[in-house]
Amino acid sequence: MDYSVESALEIFRKNHFLNSLGVEVREENGKFYVEVEVSDVHLNPYGMVHGGMLYALSDSVVGLAVRAHGKKAVTLNASYNYLSNVSSGRIIATAETVRVGRTIAVMKSDVVNESGKLLSTGTFTYYLTE
Repeated sequence: MDYSVESALEIFRKNHFLNSLGVEVREENGKFYVEVEVSDVHLNPYGMVHGGMLYALSDSVVGLAVRAHGKKAVTLNASYNYLSNVSSGRIIATAETVRVGRTIAVMKSDVVNESGKLLSTGTFTYYLTE
């Protein structure tokens, strides 16, 4: 199976869940960005971005980064912190590799708004299936 950056991006673009939420993906110089323009469908009853939306962006971008390392993986565990929130604008998640081993990968993700304000951060542990 091909695990190039392009194949990882193609798989991501076929994700029906993320597509239904208007999530976009891009890669620049080996770094991945998952982002969305906030709309009413992303908001909780208090008018702020739903925590599940922030988490979904992070989990998706780190999963993409693991796959681009040449590994197929599933999430084992995550520790996630919600630090701030917004009700409009663009929000962007990034991935950082902490370590990729033979069977386990540890990744980090931050979600910021378009001004760079940190909204959430998480550490994810993945089981590498291939």
